[in-house]
Amino acid sequence: MTAVKSERLIFDSKLKAEQEYWIARLSQQIRSSNLRPDFERPASWSNDIGTIEFSLPDEVTASLTKFTGDSPLLLYALLLAALKICLYKHTGTASIVVGSPAYRRDGAPAQKSNAIAIVDEIRDQSSFREFMLGVHENLSEAYARQDYPINRLIRDLKLEDAGNRFPLFDVALVLQNIHEDLPEIQNDITLIFEKLPNEITCKVEYREELFRKETVEQFVNHILNLLSTVLKDPDIPIRDLDLLSEVEREELVEQWSGKSGGWEVRERVDELIAAQARQRPDAVAVVSDEEHVSYGALNRRANQLAHYLQRRGIGVESVVGVAVERSAEMVVALLGILKAGGAYLPLDVEQPASRLQDVWRDSGAQLLLSGKRVKAELREKLGEELVTMLCVEDEWGVVQRESAVEPESGAGRENLSYVIYTSGSTGQAKGVGLTHRGLSNLAVAQARKFGLEAESRVLQFAVLSFDASVSEIFTTLSSGGVLHLGGREAEHRRGQLMRVLREEQITVVTLPPALLAVTRAEELPALATLVVAGEACPWEVAERWSSGRRLLNAYGPTETTVCATMHEWAGESVAAPRSGTVSIGVPMENMEVYVLDERQQLVGVGVSGELCIGGRGVGRGYLGQAALTAEKFIPHPFSAVAGARLYRSGDVVRYRGAGELEFMGRVDDQVKVRGHRVELGEVEAALRQERGVKEAAVVVRGEQAGEKQLVGYVVSDAEWEGEVELKARLRARLPEYMVPSVVVQLAEMPVNRRGKIDRQALPEPDGARPELQTEFIAPRTPVEHMLAEIWSQVLGIEKIGVKDNFFALGGQSILAAQVIGQVHAAINIELPVYDLFENPTIMDLARHIETLLWTAQDLQSPVTVMADGREEGNL
Repeated sequence: MTAVKSERLIFDSKLKAEQEYWIARLSQQIRSSNLRPDFERPASWSNDIGTIEFSLPDEVTASLTKFTGDSPLLLYALLLAALKICLYKHTGTASIVVGSPAYRRDGAPAQKSNAIAIVDEIRDQSSFREFMLGVHENLSEAYARQDYPINRLIRDLKLEDAGNRFPLFDVALVLQNIHEDLPEIQNDITLIFEKLPNEITCKVEYREELFRKETVEQFVNHILNLLSTVLKDPDIPIRDLDLLSEVEREELVEQWSGKSGGWEVRERVDELIAAQARQRPDAVAVVSDEEHVSYGALNRRANQLAHYLQRRGIGVESVVGVAVERSAEMVVALLGILKAGGAYLPLDVEQPASRLQDVWRDSGAQLLLSGKRVKAELREKLGEELVTMLCVEDEWGVVQRESAVEPESGAGRENLSYVIYTSGSTGQAKGVGLTHRGLSNLAVAQARKFGLEAESRVLQFAVLSFDASVSEIFTTLSSGGVLHLGGREAEHRRGQLMRVLREEQITVVTLPPALLAVTRAEELPALATLVVAGEACPWEVAERWSSGRRLLNAYGPTETTVCATMHEWAGESVAAPRSGTVSIGVPMENMEVYVLDERQQLVGVGVSGELCIGGRGVGRGYLGQAALTAEKFIPHPFSAVAGARLYRSGDVVRYRGAGELEFMGRVDDQVKVRGHRVELGEVEAALRQERGVKEAAVVVRGEQAGEKQLVGYVVSDAEWEGEVELKARLRARLPEYMVPSVVVQLAEMPVNRRGKIDRQALPEPDGARPELQTEFIAPRTPVEHMLAEIWSQVLGIEKIGVKDNFFALGGQSILAAQVIGQVHAAINIELPVYDLFENPTIMDLARHIETLLWTAQDLQSPVTVMADGREEGNL
């Protein structure tokens, strides 16, 4: 064997060993730092590179030199350890991958330029010294195998080159004393250090289309703060390391938190409304389909109901159910309960009987105020659970004999004002108790923010069981504005909603982003303030709907009395980052916000953490659940007020510039579906209780045309009856928004190395036609073909027949609104959404549309059904 061949064999054998090393190291690791950029990642790479150059502070340079001596590799290991811990603190990612150039062995240049991916696992309990020594050892192993080409490794790992990011790492670290130049790769941030005789310099290169300069400067400051700490005490545990300087800590606690709120409302909200009635008794308070009610009449009727309720035993802390149709009587019922000293509990008659029974039983409610049109259905659904029900309309002849003077309620600011039930992770809904103090603060703070006055006209859009209704009703009436009750029809018919806004000259309305996303922005001259709430608001929605009016993005958990923070949209020039969704803003007046880590310590600007909320809106807790209340409502570490608490929201956020908060996700399995909080554990528990289901998991899939979808996965046995039957039984137990759109049957659940369900490995629904009980019949007419195409696009299902039920295919109310919107765009006919509920198959809806087209006065060439089933005419 010649010497050349022998040398080639040795080289090939060496590369094979290096290949095996790198595949073993990287195949199971996270391949980026997860450092979230300020702006959406563009589709392709650009050459817009920003730079920041500085020298390390003298004391840091001196300490680094003393700590690492003459070893540049040890210096690099220390800098790399600090960088990785800083990335870990910013992102929560424990498996950190950072890029490094090839190492100059013995000071000699490498044979060719290459990059390697350095992987380290961070453990909170380890000390900085332990982690740094592990990094040093890992570097030695990696540099011994640095010749394997990075591009070939990417192919080995079957990583996709997206064209706008490097697939293995997005942050790189260079020490020019020991490294070759980094090859041309598309990473996001590169830190380039150089040790000179009397200083250590640093140059930071970053992609300007991803990061703002202030963000990168803040990140670098956090690295320097961390270095200062560990060089003084290298044995400090990683979990105790703090990235904050004292200046930044003071800014977070004293300036950005909202801690400085001063004014306080001492009156209950019913007293604020009574004051409006005394000042302007003849001014209109409530407008409904049936009547206009003045403040004087509203207050008088509420006083009479309060006296009647007190005679029925309702007093302080009494919980009273309310299920009254959208009407003046509904508002009278709420005020009457508050004036009697009680707390109201909104009930949605459309929810399944079992859920209503659970809520009624858990709340300990003493009485139920119902409306005339729903009393029979309520009595049937609640059955033996219902103790006493009072129909407001039927009893009004008796109620109006009561005194109209203000009753003595006896309720104080810390007593309950209302109770709202939300989804619970254990499978049972949980009741949140809110106080008069929080309700009054909400009403006054929002009235100030919205600029409400006597001439303001506010639409009451949300259903009573959704806490946005609390804001709509009480903020309006406590400020002397006019509350317009939109009526049930406005909820389901977008065209009707727009006409109400226009014809009633509504000046303020709160709407969910999902509805605005599927509704054309219209000219509404009177609408001065549009509030979006309930879920994350996309930039596109804000841009489209903000023209000519104020647009406010409101955020707040039920537990903190509806609203905790708010952001006023100011267009693309706004300081908040363009991350796809609008910032949730800054604290409302008298509310406080803190971003904390797992140990409930403050985190810095740009660092992800759990949003914890304090201030006057923080509720009492969960009814009858002391342990859960103690877990979620924690002692306030930054307040000197005895008994002050923070609510742990479970929402992951980070601070951006000027104290603006950016929503980033959840720390648990809670999600928002059409503005409703859904605990995935509750849906999974319901699935597991169904016949034939052995194991279940539920995830949220990407937004289909603007709406998040719940997808269920089940492992079944011989008793499995299929998806249609399963979903039908779920609808008898869960609200419609909690029923998965699709249920996928699996042979077994994918599991991770810890033996838990690997939710990332659950397959996407394949878009094939679900297993349905109806036979497939292809569309036959132009209208049926049009509807099938629209349904297929909205539902993501390829094959849809004319007898298929929209809701059996996974359709939900917002998707139904999208179908109606596309029908309008296609043939210029406006349908209410409930037409789809009443005609849920393509065949039925097509017939309904054809009838409307035939009778339309402005249709020049009506659709004609031919004898062979074909149609002719204009659509």
